[in-house]
Amino acid sequence: MPPIDFTRRTALYRLFDADDSLLYVGIAFDPDSRMNAHRTTKTWWPQVARSTVEWHETRLAALTAEAHAIESEKPACNRLGVDLAQRAPKLPSGNGSKLKFVAIDDELWEAFGRACAAVGIKRSSAIRMHIHQRIAEFERKQRRIARDATAVNAEA
Repeated sequence: MPPIDFTRRTALYRLFDADDSLLYVGIAFDPDSRMNAHRTTKTWWPQVARSTVEWHETRLAALTAEAHAIESEKPACNRLGVDLAQRAPKLPSGNGSKLKFVAIDDELWEAFGRACAAVGIKRSSAIRMHIHQRIAEFERKQRRIARDATAVNAEA
């Protein structure tokens, strides 16, 4: 999978039920394709009555808006985003975690800091949240591959 382009224009979408209750908030480069994916994989999809899409100039801006929307609007079906504290666990006090060093351009680091501050989270929490999301995506993909292989073997 190619690296995500954080400078690319990205959509924030919201899905509502017939009573106009917020079901889900997400981001995507192609929101129509993403919603089609939800249509085939999410058990809550039949409840969706309408959607809204708002475009952001960068993925980082969309991520920031998504985190803020999930925190303040509390969508019913965002499993990972119901509580930002759950998505981005804090470092334990003391020396419970080893420091990791990464090289990040100053301009990007400062912009990231502003984006995190705008939604009231620390950069380290946002980074951990991103890591948890990537791991969850990877594990879902691995389960899907294993399920597909099992289905192919069962047909043989």
